[in-house]
Amino acid sequence: MNKKVHIVTWIVPIILGTVAYYKWISPSSFSNYIDFMNAIQGLFIFITGILLALLGSINIFRNYSFIKNLFQLNVDLEMTKKLLKLIFMSSLFVVVITLGLLFDKDDSRVLSVIYISFLLFFGGKVAIDLMYIGYIINKIFKRYILEEKLRRIEKRRNE
Repeated sequence: MNKKVHIVTWIVPIILGTVAYYKWISPSSFSNYIDFMNAIQGLFIFITGILLALLGSINIFRNYSFIKNLFQLNVDLEMTKKLLKLIFMSSLFVVVITLGLLFDKDDSRVLSVIYISFLLFFGGKVAIDLMYIGYIINKIFKRYILEEKLRRIEKRRNE
């Protein structure tokens, strides 16, 4: 990860958390707080499952050309490391959301405001890291598709 991307992955969540704190966003700010928290929790449980499946597919389907391309580009270990980090962060985010269900929907205490600020900070960090992993996978797919097209053109010329 280059330096600019690394800075952005920390600045945006810090801004989200700070704005939430200074705007005094609490559970009472949401009309459907419990439903909203359940929906976010379900979404991140799904995302964690998808990430686990992606991590498993890298190890199981080693004979496929896309996975071989990962190994040729030497991004398989970096990708595995980033996926493990993101799986841990999204699982931890689900736990943090579960703790948020302990607050009453009409709560506006300082603790609930700090919790919502932390939730937005942590959720922003997970979302940005998830977008970065998607960006890397997209770049790898584009390169793989280009190489596959070139390989097929070369194969037709040799026939």
